[in-house]
Amino acid sequence: MEQLKHVEGRTLVFVQKKHQASWFCRKLRKDFEIAATEIHGDRSQPQREKALSDFRNGVCDIMVATDVAARVSV
Repeated sequence: MEQLKHVEGRTLVFVQKKHQASWFCRKLRKDFEIAATEIHGDRSQPQREKALSDFRNGVCDIMVATDVAARVSV
């Protein structure tokens, strides 16, 4: 996998629907080469925990989320 661009700081983006989170995250990765992750109701608990860990540790600079993220400590 190629190296993705690093952006200064971290950003949490909220969207209304699961498919919007997936679409936006794919766009960031593919079109803008930005390290991004997503968290929503269709992700398994281990996937959610990995996304949160990557976001907290700076592996991903942007997390796109539905209201699922509002229930966890970011």
